[in-house]
Amino acid sequence: MTRRDVICSQCSAWFRRIELSSRPGTKGEYRCPACGAVIEFFDGANEVVYRLTVLPTRHLELWERALSKVPSHPDHPRSGRTQRLGQRLGKF
Repeated sequence: MTRRDVICSQCSAWFRRIELSSRPGTKGEYRCPACGAVIEFFDGANEVVYRLTVLPTRHLELWERALSKVPSHPDHPRSGRTQRLGQRLGKF
């Protein structure tokens, strides 16, 4: 059994991916339930299970909380990174 975390490339939802090598799987695909983007195509060699762990809205809330704690003063060493991240999220 292997576990890893996966992030949707479209909406940034977080998933826990579990692969069981002891059980055969089925061919197909897994789509993000939040946005419908294809996360993975299955070949059927092993059983693969996904569990949604962080919704996209929750992910944005966590970033907003983190951004609010970083000083926005131009002399602060992390202020440029914070502003660029905020611009990508549409907050600044």
